[in-house]
Amino acid sequence: MINYFKKLAYILGKETRKIPLLLLVFIISSIADVLGVAIIGPYTKVVTEPEYMASNQFLNNIFLFLNIQQYNYKIFFLTGFVVFMLILQSIVVFISQFILLKTSGYLQKTVITKLFSAYVNVPYKFILSESSASLTNFIQESESSIRSNVIAILQITANSIMLFFLLFVLVKSSIVLLALISVIFGIVFVGVNFLNGKVREAGKVRLQERKKNISTINHTFGGFKETRVIGCESYFENQVKRQYDKSIKADISVGVVQQLPTLITKSSLVIALILFIGLSVTVMNKDPKELTPILSVFAVAGVRLSPAFNIIMQSLTMIRSQSYTLDMLYLKLKEIKKITAEEQQKKQKLDPEKMSYASFDQVSLVNIDYTYPGSQEPSLQDVSFQLKKGESLGIIGKSGAGKTTLIDVILGLLHADGGDIEVNEVSIYKDLRGWQDILGYIPQSIFLTEDSIERNIAFGVPDKLIDQERLTGVLKMTELEELVSSLPDGIKTQVGERGVRLSGGQRQRIGIARALYHEREVLVLDEATSALDTQTENLITEAIKSLAGNKTLIIIAHRLTTIRHCDRICLLEKGRIVKIGSYDEVVSEYESRYQSLNGSPQEVQL
Repeated sequence: MINYFKKLAYILGKETRKIPLLLLVFIISSIADVLGVAIIGPYTKVVTEPEYMASNQFLNNIFLFLNIQQYNYKIFFLTGFVVFMLILQSIVVFISQFILLKTSGYLQKTVITKLFSAYVNVPYKFILSESSASLTNFIQESESSIRSNVIAILQITANSIMLFFLLFVLVKSSIVLLALISVIFGIVFVGVNFLNGKVREAGKVRLQERKKNISTINHTFGGFKETRVIGCESYFENQVKRQYDKSIKADISVGVVQQLPTLITKSSLVIALILFIGLSVTVMNKDPKELTPILSVFAVAGVRLSPAFNIIMQSLTMIRSQSYTLDMLYLKLKEIKKITAEEQQKKQKLDPEKMSYASFDQVSLVNIDYTYPGSQEPSLQDVSFQLKKGESLGIIGKSGAGKTTLIDVILGLLHADGGDIEVNEVSIYKDLRGWQDILGYIPQSIFLTEDSIERNIAFGVPDKLIDQERLTGVLKMTELEELVSSLPDGIKTQVGERGVRLSGGQRQRIGIARALYHEREVLVLDEATSALDTQTENLITEAIKSLAGNKTLIIIAHRLTTIRHCDRICLLEKGRIVKIGSYDEVVSEYESRYQSLNGSPQEVQL
């Protein structure tokens, strides 16, 4: 249990200090709850035994001070006081619940924001090892897990305090009945605790199956055309059914264990009361009238006692069911912290400082090496070249040659293991953010949010800060003006999920427009036209060619025709540059190496 609290404290960070304040609120609430029960016994005794009220000096002093003499008025006053105390107790409990929900919600938001921020800012190589379905599911599960764990801890503490005081009150009434109830609770506690091992396993299964479920749904709708044409809907349907079957079974296991205390204690408490009455009258020869105050206290205490015990048991089950998720969240945050710290150490060694790259003259890659974690073979070896401002460089090579890895290193997503990237002979690692601020990235598949054309071009810019004049300019440069003017809502037109309402060429143009809107000096195109038909590709290629001289271009090519206009071509093979030069020089080298041309050089696909 100590490890559990250490992990939770690590995850909550500074927000952990809010938990003691919440506990104080719940202690006050528990005391108020117990007082509400404690006054029932004396009240019942006073009402049923007039001689008791007459002999109670404390009550007589209060009545004398208030000048209350008649018996009925005394009962009326005591009844009003008890009702007032019960209402006050209910108000205190309500306020404590409100504070619990508000604070736990805030803690939930804080932790999820922390987790999301960690994932967003984590080094790129960490993201490469995670699937989008895994990340989405994990963040969602972590959200519910934190809230559940915080509430569970508070509920356990508050209700344990309540139980302690209630048992203290009950000791004064009947030690025999208290012993019967304690035995019942003890048996339930041991039984449920025994089942909690299966509950943790059920929580693990639930997390894993929901991750698979999100992945299956993403695959189904992400490749909806292929799914429909191939006719494999039933395959994905069956996968979803199997995953939900396992998830539901896990939920049932947790739910059953959570409900067991309630089911057992309700009936057991009634049995205990009946046994107590029978034993008191037959074995202990007590007058039934003597049992009235005792039973009234236990009846009211039972209203509080049973739910409090059940909440404790359910909370313990909840903690156990969420323990796997909590462990994973703890380990992920530790891993992210470790990776981030390693990256920070690298930056500190490079003496980071604020740089200005916007007015650069030359970009140089100097002996770049990179090997993916866990891989034996390097993906890049001794890669060097220079690129002057306004020049364009085409990068070609067979699949696995290292083209995408090279682009990721240039983009600063992957940190080179050896060598350096220099701008005007200054390392980009001195101010990586400054370097990235002049980069525009246009991938093969443009990421479009389910939003308007305007917001997709001015990606990440708040509406009030969007520069309409600049927006109009990039629409003209990318020849999107005609498209926008033909749409009923113009620039405000919704593009649909992943830009489904636009053609491939239109999506690519928006990607280029996005890079231009953000005024990036160096444009990196990663097979940006490979998914397009020839006619659309030609149009996009012309748009790219028009940028030559104004922007520095680095282009990974799928077809040689798309880079024929480049100032230089770079041929990669197994992570090494084997040739860099003019278009004709590199194509000649490519022919001599692979002898796989299916026509003229410009028709070759890489």
